[in-house]
Amino acid sequence: MEDDNLNYEMENIVLKEEKYLVISDLHIGVVNDRANNCILNDFELIRIFDKCIFINDYKLILNGDIFDLWETGLLQGFEERCAEIIECHTELCKYLHKQITLSNIIYIIGNHDNVRCELLDMMKPVVSYNIHDKIHIEHGHSFDDVNNSKGDCLGKFFTKCFAFCERYSNNTVTDMLETIEKIVSPKEKYSNCAKQLLSSSKYEVVIFGHTHDAHYMTFENNKIYANCGSWCKKTNNLDATSIYILDGKIKVQNIIIDVQVNTLSTS
Repeated sequence: MEDDNLNYEMENIVLKEEKYLVISDLHIGVVNDRANNCILNDFELIRIFDKCIFINDYKLILNGDIFDLWETGLLQGFEERCAEIIECHTELCKYLHKQITLSNIIYIIGNHDNVRCELLDMMKPVVSYNIHDKIHIEHGHSFDDVNNSKGDCLGKFFTKCFAFCERYSNNTVTDMLETIEKIVSPKEKYSNCAKQLLSSSKYEVVIFGHTHDAHYMTFENNKIYANCGSWCKKTNNLDATSIYILDGKIKVQNIIIDVQVNTLSTS
């Protein structure tokens, strides 16, 4: 059952004083490239992350596809793409590396940042993250026939086609490719996969990213599937969406972004 309130109180899953913020799918790319899809610049991201960690006392969980290493040009290599992103986002990369080293940030790998290179080594990525063995967090692409580890060559091909169309083609071709992707890997598939994972494990909550579709569902025994959505321009959400775990509750909410006044607040 999908819950429009996007707010559920959890008993005995997390301690009241524990606070987590889960975000995914920023798709940070080369600056001034049409395939750079994050809605915020590096300064804004660092301000938000700093307030999240040091003022609001959250542990920040980056749930995959934070950087976009797949959306290269048709003739560009992935290592070259990584080097360009590091050059464009030097301060952000240094900041993330420092906070990850201090255990303030957990970096979960997605499919678009699953390229072995210097950038990924800096992020010290993990495949998934569990909170008290009750909340399971992973990007979700392992359930995607196109973009999982077995099929990622096909996924990379589609992504290169998307990137090419974004740079050089009109919206009609891009829309056509997006329609094909929805047919091959419908978003409803992930809620079904989450339900199976919940029924076959001790987890009470499963959190994915990947689909860019923020939502929240409850199943039998009040088990939960939630998706953090994205902070990406190419999304149906009007604002950046995230998952908050605090005060014994889980919420999927928009983030109201005002870097000058109130960097992190919830609607």
